[in-house]
Parts: sequence; structure tokens; C-alpha cells
Amino acid sequence: MRVLLVLIALLAAPLSLSVAQDRGSSPNPPAWGRTGARGLGHNEAHCTARAEAHPGKEINKCEPPPPTEPPAPTGTAGISGKVYHNIDGRPALASWIVTLDGAASAVTDELGRYAFTSLSGGNHWVCVVVQEGWFQQQPTTPAPCANGIGNTVTLAEGQAWPFAHFAMMPQ
Repeated sequence: MRVLLVLIALLAAPLSLSVAQDRGSSPNPPAWGRTGARGLGHNEAHCTARAEAHPGKEINKCEPPPPTEPPAPTGTAGISGKVYHNIDGRPALASWIVTLDGAASAVTDELGRYAFTSLSGGNHWVCVVVQEGWFQQQPTTPAPCANGIGNTVTLAEGQAWPFAHFAMMPQ
């Protein structure tokens, strides 16, 4: 009789543990009988509470947190300008892409204007993505742009520079 009770206890223990750890439709099978298996994870509420209590640490049996986005620029400087066709009247060129420091980008509006705000003080370079059939006539300042020329601007914190214009001509 004792042997039967021990056998029932041995079979029931893993079953009750797997029910206690069940997360529903987990892709991980139960870890019965495997050495060193981590088992199934905790529920989302538990993992969130543990992550808040221990920021930056890996929480055992919890999925790692998703990667965080880099913080938005927090400076007080800005650069703006216009992309235009360099003929009399200087008509605006809408929907042209302008890049800042090789990373951020803006698209010109119907008046050819673009702006980059919340920049930190320091050196910045502004480039226009030259569309097929066009070439950049101004500026001619060397800059690390795809075509080798662009606007290089040094800003103090809080300074606005509204003169980073691009004069374009059809080829």
C-alpha cells in the first residue's frame, strides 16, 4: 500500500507543478526529467513587477524586455531652410529629403521648407538627397554628404539657424 501511495505522489507532483506554471499556449514543452531545465516562465504581471523592482537586471523565467528606443534629442537649437529651383522667382521644391548628420531626415513641404528642432549645440551637417535629373548648385561647402557638398552649421545651445538652403538645377 505504501508503495502505491509513493508511486501516486511521484506521478502527481510533476503534474501539479506543470499546471501551476502553465502560461496557456507556451511554445516551451514541460521540463520534466531534464536536468538544468529552466521550466516555464512567469506570467506577464509578475515579470513586469519584477522588472520594475530590479531595472536593468535579467529576470529568471521571464522574456527579456523589448529594446528601448534611443531618447529623442533634447537640445534647444534648430536648423531650417528651403530647397528651391535656382531660377528667377526661386520656386519651391516640395517632397525633397533633407538629412541631418547622416541620420535624421525631413521632407520639404509645399513651400520647399524643412526644419530640425531640439538639437544640441555643436557642429551639424545638413544634406539634400539629390533627385534624378537634378544637381546641387549651392551650397558648395564640402560636407560628408552623398554628393560631397552640403551645409555645415555650428550652433550654440538655443541658437536657431534658418539659412541652410539648397539651390537645385535640372541637368
